Amino acid sequence: MASLKVEMTEFIDKLALTDSDYSEILESAAPIAEDAVKKALSQSVRSGSSELVDSVKPYKPKRGRRSGGYSQLIGPTGMNKKNPDGSRRKKPVRNAEIAAYLNYGTKKMSARPWLDKAANNAKRECAEKMQEEFNRRTKG
Repeated sequence: MASLKVEMTEFIDKLALTDSDYSEILESAAPIAEDAVKKALSQSVRSGSSELVDSVKPYKPKRGRRSGGYSQLIGPTGMNKKNPDGSRRKKPVRNAEIAAYLNYGTKKMSARPWLDKAANNAKRECAEKMQEEFNRRTKG
């Protein structure tokens, strides 16, 4: 019984990762997810909307208040000052709002789903990259 206790203690000590470790594990897969989001979004937008695709960036990883888990959002940032035809908007619109309209549609525009496509295309490769980084940090 004593040897099991020692082995479990060593195992737990080995897994003791810091907040920065978790953030860096997530950040290691961010470029993969960013590319998938840009590719899926570019297939859903009309020509001339490259400003929206170019605005896709990873946010800083955050720890959830309730769950304690870590997550990182990757999506459109900033404001879009141009209409799809290239003319200047009277009032700028958030790129995230435009991306939501594209994904879910509006009364006047049918949905052009890109979010699920991006998530499904990046899921396996992101998981592999994060597992590789986790194993490197825990020497697993």
